[in-house]
Amino acid sequence: LIIILARILKKAILILIIFRIFFGRPGENFRRWEGSSMYYAQDAADLITTAAAIARSMGHSFVGTAHLLLAVLTRPGWPGRLLRQLGVGEQLLWDLTELTYGTGRSGLPLRQGFSVQAQRVLQAAASEADGQQIGGAHILLALCRTEDTTARQLLDLCPENADMLFSCTVEYMLSGKTEWCW
Repeated sequence: LIIILARILKKAILILIIFRIFFGRPGENFRRWEGSSMYYAQDAADLITTAAAIARSMGHSFVGTAHLLLAVLTRPGWPGRLLRQLGVGEQLLWDLTELTYGTGRSGLPLRQGFSVQAQRVLQAAASEADGQQIGGAHILLALCRTEDTTARQLLDLCPENADMLFSCTVEYMLSGKTEWCW
């Protein structure tokens, strides 16, 4: 009886480990960049969690810069409104992201990580924050400023370019308005 219970317990632990690997809560580790002292404000953590959900819905096993850009566009608040005012359309961006990255099966239990480009953007967002908590606006600034990324290429296809978006974002942040978070 003890041997049978030990085997059942062993299988239950194995199932929990496998479940944790494949179905871990998306975004649960995004508050702190692994191996560094970069901390995300709640709005940035929510943005990254949304990007992970978008990537997962497309069947992607990674969070790329286009997913981050889509998350900015779909979340409420001034950054998404600014993108829309500058001519960035959600459906067009979604379609271009699918064309760029392809589509997978959204129901598959994929372990997600950041693409190399997304890692560079998040590191650039930390530079934009300059020692402060990294906010969603810092991620938007980094998406505009970091070249050779899919998000930057997609922004360059829009009526207003990434440089204009960067300038408008900085201007809004410096205006002192209280609604600068998502």
